[in-house]
Amino acid sequence: MKYIFPMLLLAMLFTQCRDDVPTLNPDGSMKAVIDGSSWQADVLEAAYVDGELTLSGSTLDERAIVMGATIGDLKPLTVAFLPGSPDGLTYTSVGGARTYVSNTAGGDGFLRITAVDTAREWISGRFEARCYRLQEGGGVEITEGVFTKVPYTDSLPPIFSSGVRAVIDGATWTSDSVATALGDGQIRVQSLGENGRQIRFRIPENADHGTYDLDPTGAFSAIFITMQSDTLSAESGTISIDLLNEDRRRLEGTFNFEATGSQQVVSLADGRFEINY
Repeated sequence: MKYIFPMLLLAMLFTQCRDDVPTLNPDGSMKAVIDGSSWQADVLEAAYVDGELTLSGSTLDERAIVMGATIGDLKPLTVAFLPGSPDGLTYTSVGGARTYVSNTAGGDGFLRITAVDTAREWISGRFEARCYRLQEGGGVEITEGVFTKVPYTDSLPPIFSSGVRAVIDGATWTSDSVATALGDGQIRVQSLGENGRQIRFRIPENADHGTYDLDPTGAFSAIFITMQSDTLSAESGTISIDLLNEDRRRLEGTFNFEATGSQQVVSLADGRFEINY
């Protein structure tokens, strides 16, 4: 998300959710209260690169909190989340169905770094936010957010060593973050990029190499989520599987489709994915 993720984080931050790997960072933790209900991350990821911090936590049911801010030096400080700010928090609901952002009208919040250990490379702090979808009056309130000793990386893989990209209505789009989940015989991929736009798709975990038609109710499906959080389905188009290696947990391929819905039609061409799951 352009609003949420600093622009220099064009390399991928991976949030990989699998039943056999409940957490990437067993020594760190992130928890919060979301609309009055307790939430705790199963998977954590953080990166601090060139003065920009991205911090994310997600659960196995795909509820995710992602924060991004330009902070300069990594030290105890507080960053305000304000409408229109390049810094902010995004929340994705169960199954990745809805995305809410703090930096739209009515939204606010903060990220407070309370402790940093640069030798061991971990950070701790607090956060809160009120997030909204652009086309809805309702929202999500996140309170009592705490992250403790979350390990961070100070280097990222080369751009598109992994990730998702496409040409959307003639303009190149590259994912800022990718979340994957394996369950019920399917690989589910959720990629998030500039201005909150998302590309998501599902394929069978035992799919053979080849090209397949996309169908909203079929085994191979895809959706595109606009910057206004409208969900558009791939009513036609194809997805090609070039590599699906269960031992390496590696998935690569291409896609092309038109996404329709809410009286909109969006063209996604020259799509490419190279991801771990």
